[in-house]
Amino acid sequence: MSSGASSLVVAFSRVGRSAPWRPVRRRGHRLGSVAGSFPMLARADLRCATAADVAAVADLLAAAGLPTVGVEQLVRAPNVLVVATDGRAVLGAVGLEAHGAQRLLRSLVVAPRARSVGIGRSLVRRALEVAGGREVILLTETAPGFFEALGFDTVERAAVVGPVTTSGEWTSLCPDTAVVMRRAATAT
Repeated sequence: MSSGASSLVVAFSRVGRSAPWRPVRRRGHRLGSVAGSFPMLARADLRCATAADVAAVADLLAAAGLPTVGVEQLVRAPNVLVVATDGRAVLGAVGLEAHGAQRLLRSLVVAPRARSVGIGRSLVRRALEVAGGREVILLTETAPGFFEALGFDTVERAAVVGPVTTSGEWTSLCPDTAVVMRRAATAT
């Protein structure tokens, strides 16, 4: 991933006062070019996290009931922690732990005020870009449908072999009942 940030511009619109806000995504637009068209606008810049972001990410994880153990290691190469920010605060994050040729996708979290507008999907997609064609494994208790829509398949825990099975997430942080999902390695 390049060091520059990319932008995801998300606009909200609704029909009538009682209708829910619905996200309308516009890629490649600047705030000024679409802000006048929508009643409310949010912008999330995706970038690699720094050590200065770790506390904010840990706070989001704790508030969501997710493990915070090891999050500080995600900002050290070859691991990657991708964050989404609004220019002031961290809105979401996802980690990618390196385990040999495998990658463990972990710690996907989005602040409650920023959910349901595509930030989580954008974070996962960016992490998958960073992973390249490597095999990516994840454990989830609550979101298998979300990850399935992003190209992951559910697999039996025993079907996963390799160094990822020695990770803290695998051995102690996530329960044995967590759903194991995999995106197979692809040729790049």
